Amino acid sequence: MRNKNTIKVFSPEKVTRIDQEGECDPKDVGLSQRRVDAIWDSVVDFYASGIQPAISICIRREGKIILNRAIGHTHGNEPGARHAYEKVQATPDSLFSLFSASKAITAMVIHHMAEKELLDLDDALAMYLPEFDEGAKRHITVCHVLTHQAGVPVIPEEALDLDILQDPDQIREIFRKSPTQWKSGHALGYHALSGGFILAELVRVITGESIREYLGKNILEPLGFKHFNYGVPAEIASEVAPHVYTGTPFPSLIDNVFVKRILGVTYGEAVELSNDERF
Repeated sequence: MRNKNTIKVFSPEKVTRIDQEGECDPKDVGLSQRRVDAIWDSVVDFYASGIQPAISICIRREGKIILNRAIGHTHGNEPGARHAYEKVQATPDSLFSLFSASKAITAMVIHHMAEKELLDLDDALAMYLPEFDEGAKRHITVCHVLTHQAGVPVIPEEALDLDILQDPDQIREIFRKSPTQWKSGHALGYHALSGGFILAELVRVITGESIREYLGKNILEPLGFKHFNYGVPAEIASEVAPHVYTGTPFPSLIDNVFVKRILGVTYGEAVELSNDERF
């Protein structure tokens, strides 16, 4: 049994249900109200566990919105928050960071480029990034990166310096120095950060645009998105829900060996870095 004292939670307040205009009548999409309520009740139960200070959910069925709600607070109710902090109610319009869920968006960008014949998924990275034209790296393909088989899952700790996020030359120099862990295509290993750096550089080198610009122009603007991209404009950065460490902490060995090997830093350090406006 877990020691509850080791679990970082907050005290969820009275449940506040926020309904956004636009939720359809469940009957219009072949559902009963009871079924929709059951989905929302499960969200409320999860919130009541004290693990998530805020939850936002939007579900569509047959093109219509059946749920578009939020619960909890984006600010001021995280574990350890001071009572003096102003609590900000979460709404369906609140801004959250997707973290690794953005890998699916990045993959969509690369496939969009493939559809436009700007690249082929079987192309070697070295065709576009000279830093990969040496040793075992010259065999790494775009597909290997997308499927976490490139063999370069680990990046040095200096790559987590937030000052170089906007410096592609330094990032590419890190690629050049980073050794391969296995021959590409021969093993599978989570490329937590390296894959995103590599694919973003592919977009920039091939199109002359940042991956943010490419996603915005080709996908977000045509679909009428308001907020959905890599990063946010500086003027609204303070609106993003801060990232907090909740749940059962990683054992020290796992955090300092396995997590740090994947992320370059411990989990707690990663949370701290992710609250920096440069991130």
